[in-house]
Amino acid sequence: MLQMIIYSITIMYTPGPVTITAANIGLNRKFKDGLPFYAGVSLAIFVLYILIGFFGSLLLPSHDLWPISLIGGIYMLYLAYKIFLSNVDLNKAFFTKIGFRDGFLMQIFNPKAIIAVMPVVTIYFPQLNITGIKILYMAIFFTLLVFGAPALYAIIGQFFSDIIQNQKVILFFNKIMSLILTYIALSILYHDLYLRFF
Repeated sequence: MLQMIIYSITIMYTPGPVTITAANIGLNRKFKDGLPFYAGVSLAIFVLYILIGFFGSLLLPSHDLWPISLIGGIYMLYLAYKIFLSNVDLNKAFFTKIGFRDGFLMQIFNPKAIIAVMPVVTIYFPQLNITGIKILYMAIFFTLLVFGAPALYAIIGQFFSDIIQNQKVILFFNKIMSLILTYIALSILYHDLYLRFF
């Protein structure tokens, strides 16, 4: 059980599109406004654990994730575009709103999330005899666990935002975060689509 939890924490809390977006929310001093985003991310993980837990490899064969990668990569590019164009006014605290739907769609189509869930469900669940209603309990546990990842990155972003009081510096970080998210999206598209078909 401990190995499964350590694996999940390692995957969920390492930088990825969701945590980068959450750090950007915090950097723009919008930690509380980001709560719907974190909830959307968490619900997506819950749905993935339930679906993959009950339907397993029939639903998502690990060798055939390219449609998820395509949708996820395009959606991440869209969010990167939103972040890149967002404006910062330290007096008005304006920021392009990223909400529940964005968090849910970003996570449900995030190949990293699916790759995180698949080994837990297909390897650890059978080893630990997690079946039936126990899958629901574990899905709830991981949902609560995953909520902390974007929230933590947003807190870290807000900490740096409190130190940085210059609007131009925050705008610069928005652009950097957007470019990182773009890089992640393009990497997903390259590895899961381009290399597969070309």
